[in-house]
Amino acid sequence: MKLIKYKLALLIVLVAYICSACTELVSDSYSEIIAEQFEPTEKEVPAITGAAYTQLRASMLDFDGIWRYQEITADQVVIPARPNGWVDGGLYRRAHEHTWTETETWNRGLWTRIFQGVTNCNRLIYQIESGSLPISDQEMYDGIIAEIRATRACYYYFLIDLWGNVPIETKFDLPEGYLPEQSTRKEVFDFIVKELTESIPLLSKERGQSTYARFNEWAARTLLAKMYLNAEVYTGTPEWEKCIQQCDLIINSNVGYGLEPRQKNVFVTENQNSIEIILGLAIDANYTDSWNAFDHHMQTLPAGLQYKYNITQEPWGGMCAIPQFIDSFDPDDSRYHDNFIKGPQYTIGGEPIYITIGSAEYIGKQMDFVNEINSIAQSEQHQGIRFEKYEIGLGSSNILNNDFVLFRYADVLMMKAEC
Repeated sequence: MKLIKYKLALLIVLVAYICSACTELVSDSYSEIIAEQFEPTEKEVPAITGAAYTQLRASMLDFDGIWRYQEITADQVVIPARPNGWVDGGLYRRAHEHTWTETETWNRGLWTRIFQGVTNCNRLIYQIESGSLPISDQEMYDGIIAEIRATRACYYYFLIDLWGNVPIETKFDLPEGYLPEQSTRKEVFDFIVKELTESIPLLSKERGQSTYARFNEWAARTLLAKMYLNAEVYTGTPEWEKCIQQCDLIINSNVGYGLEPRQKNVFVTENQNSIEIILGLAIDANYTDSWNAFDHHMQTLPAGLQYKYNITQEPWGGMCAIPQFIDSFDPDDSRYHDNFIKGPQYTIGGEPIYITIGSAEYIGKQMDFVNEINSIAQSEQHQGIRFEKYEIGLGSSNILNNDFVLFRYADVLMMKAEC
């Protein structure tokens, strides 16, 4: 998978060059790529659609991304003040207590990243439809446009869920001075459903290497099921039966999706072959250009645990589980043992890891994670159970090498059960 990602990066550079190259050459060219002579093959389709996906990762996983702010505003994750900081002007406390305002930096940054994804999709569609990125094969043309529309619908799924009434933008060549108009949440819902239902018949039915980390029919149906599952919230009208219909189509697809024997298998470092992943965000620490590309381990581990995993950089240690959430697990549940770091901590060589900062009564004692936190305003280095849902590979950098799971087969089963 890592080699494939590297080749894909080279193809994206190639396509970007083609899209900007001069197309008025009159003589034969032996050293430059001429856009009119570019005929993409099936292997090159990911290079064409790649720009549509880049902001999915940034929107979901960057430091102030969707994952973090949906978690710390809910009932599983908290970022209390620590001896090494994590106050940040009360940012995380306001998120936990639901007292944030529209002026929060994370709110503006997240809005910008998601709409950049929408813009990237609009630009690609414009380039293809205008002929600057020529695709003569009609089936390929239709499939690529459908894939980009489905990806754009995913960005709008984030927008409708986080903000509700947002502008619907589908054009790239806008006039100077153009200002978008706000749409109602119901209008945004209808737009997303229309984009997906029109795209699904044109998307690949294949599950495998060629469609991994891309929207195929089943990823689009999973997103459509999520829309119907939340229809009552978004529009006031429930759509339970429509959600069940989409789930059943995925369950009965017979393309190879299923549950892993153990939940942890979905989140191992080399998880790209998991039968449970319907849509993953491909991460390769060697080629990802964002410093915060996927750094959950850096956000949850205290500095000393660098030596438990031989992490190449010192982690920061803020995020932990809310104690009541941990208390909800059956002690015999494998997920309780697989997904959390608790109890006394040791280096990879078996030596105790010690508390180094905080109250004097704890400094010098062994790091022993406990399921308690003094308060969100003050906590000790060892307080709070830490996360390892995604395997922290030995020798990891500040970026995990696991692919982030956006949609999984277990989601589909749970959605059907909820309906």
